[in-house]
Amino acid sequence: MKTLEQEKERLILQEPMLVGIQPKPRTAMPILFAVVVTALGFSGAALATNEETAEWRAKIGTISPFQRIGSSYSTIMHQEWRQAKGREWQKSFDEFQKKIAGLPAGTLRPLAAYSYYYVAQSWVNLTEGKEMCYKLVGCFVGVYLLSAIPAARQVARRMFSHDPLSGRSFTLLTSQFGHAGLLHLAVNSFALLGFGEFAWSYLRSKQINEPGRLDEATSGYHFLAFHVAAGTFSALVSHLFATRVLLPRMVANLAKNVSASAAGAAPVTAVTPILPSIGASGAIWASLMLTSLAWPHTTVTLVFLPFIPISIGTGVLGFIALDIVGLIRGWRYAETTTRV
Repeated sequence: MKTLEQEKERLILQEPMLVGIQPKPRTAMPILFAVVVTALGFSGAALATNEETAEWRAKIGTISPFQRIGSSYSTIMHQEWRQAKGREWQKSFDEFQKKIAGLPAGTLRPLAAYSYYYVAQSWVNLTEGKEMCYKLVGCFVGVYLLSAIPAARQVARRMFSHDPLSGRSFTLLTSQFGHAGLLHLAVNSFALLGFGEFAWSYLRSKQINEPGRLDEATSGYHFLAFHVAAGTFSALVSHLFATRVLLPRMVANLAKNVSASAAGAAPVTAVTPILPSIGASGAIWASLMLTSLAWPHTTVTLVFLPFIPISIGTGVLGFIALDIVGLIRGWRYAETTTRV
């Protein structure tokens, strides 16, 4: 009997979907990695925020009580940051005009100047939160373009998607910057630009409005740490679900098929492979959840129901219920565990 069981195990491990995986995927290392990433992320954000706040304190100098009427020190520093940002872009626009001075004055030069000014002014008008979201989207696009290069495609897939059966832990972090396709990239980018700014606004308002909090010139690092930690944790949840629920189920189904094959019968159970997790959906859902908790009665419209406004709290509860059903029934159209 023991020999028969060993032979069955050998046949199971020879299945194509199990070739190259660890016999017992680790859980301690991914959990430790996620904890370390979260701790380092928020610690680094705090250090960077304190350093930048100290720099702006030195630039502004002492502020009289009259100047602080109706405004906190954090608000004043942030206003100075926006003004400095505008001056920097104005300087770059002046330099750009000098560079295009040799172009024909009829149409090409004004068109180039207006295009540069429009982009620069649009960037200056962005809030810090929206600016950080655009930078994250830029990272998404960069990774997507890398994966579109045939010579780099395999490396990009290996580095920017998390396979729970690979034994790699660092992809818990990097997988949130990769996307499965152009539509996936577009949807996540649109959602991040929409809800990421609200999450940043909430984090900043809690910091500058509640008594006893430290002054800060910027809240961008705090939001970035929140986003990265949420994305890493969501990938970890997906990893644990795959290795502790899906993998045993898959091996059990393979064992049934091996037994049926040994008896000369057809496979009795369809075996669903474990797919890698990829994308920033978990991190974006964290921003969406934070937004819904902060402003639950704010109305939004869905893409497929644009004429029916619903409260964001109701919409989030509906999507959570849908994801839980998908988790129970094993739907494969989307990564439900990263959001739930």
